[in-house]
Amino acid sequence: MLRAALALSTLAFCSACQRRAGEPPITRDKYVEVYVQILRAGDEARDSFEAKIRAVEIMDLRDVTQQELLDFARFYADDPEYLVSVWQEIEDRLKAPVVVDSAAAAGEAERPGEEGG
Repeated sequence: MLRAALALSTLAFCSACQRRAGEPPITRDKYVEVYVQILRAGDEARDSFEAKIRAVEIMDLRDVTQQELLDFARFYADDPEYLVSVWQEIEDRLKAPVVVDSAAAAGEAERPGEEGG
């Protein structure tokens, strides 16, 4: 429900915007990847404060700003069918099982110089 509201609010927000000439600030793949990660983190968060912190961490890790996410949506504002396809891709990826890279997961558990593991 929250995801649908977020998608609709993005479309509504962008309906008054004009599409910019040139290229969008980030690629579709990066937009989708970042939003999927933010929404998954939000689902796992204990509260909205933790969800916001996780969203900022994800954007920092992926070298994307909130403004770039908004500008991507604004760039395609005059093409709601395209934005719907983007959000459909996000929904499809959220429904797919999460694949964990076992080597990366092992690296997370045991980093040199850190205790634990």
